[in-house]
Amino acid sequence: MERMFCGLDGKTPTKFLCVRYGNVTWSTGSVLPIWKKMHEETGVLKSTGPEMTRFFFTIEDAVQLVITSLQQAENFRGRVLSREMKAAKVQDILDTWVDTKGGRWERMEGRPGDRPYECLIGEQELDYTRELKIDGVLHYLISFNERVATPLTSVVSSDSAPRLSKSEISALINAVPPEAL
Repeated sequence: MERMFCGLDGKTPTKFLCVRYGNVTWSTGSVLPIWKKMHEETGVLKSTGPEMTRFFFTIEDAVQLVITSLQQAENFRGRVLSREMKAAKVQDILDTWVDTKGGRWERMEGRPGDRPYECLIGEQELDYTRELKIDGVLHYLISFNERVATPLTSVVSSDSAPRLSKSEISALINAVPPEAL
């Protein structure tokens, strides 16, 4: 979908660009509101894959990435902007939840298509992706149809990404927005 969307750039006066990020904590579709509801109802959190790793991103970080892309729209048009993110093993989030809020967790049956990790920048995108620093933060710029001079040399995945510390995980768990209370 990103390729198709970015491919529209230059065909009209509208500037097209995309952003890419991981799981936005406490957003619609995030596991945290689901676990909050489970915790309130039964005290038991269920997970299909405690051994899985995932990227986690705050709402503020997601908004900042969008703002950065819009501020640089002329430079980034027709491309995808992402940034370095930390990841966590799902079990570490479950354990931290139980340590701070009580209850317990248990494994439930997996779903078709569950993967052990997620890729932010995949193997096929390496030659088209370059690193850049924006306000001191490492970002990735993917140019689907243009090989870059200094491409990435390895996949960026939740398995190899820097890990969230227990205190960072605790902060994410406890940063419940008012609409989720």
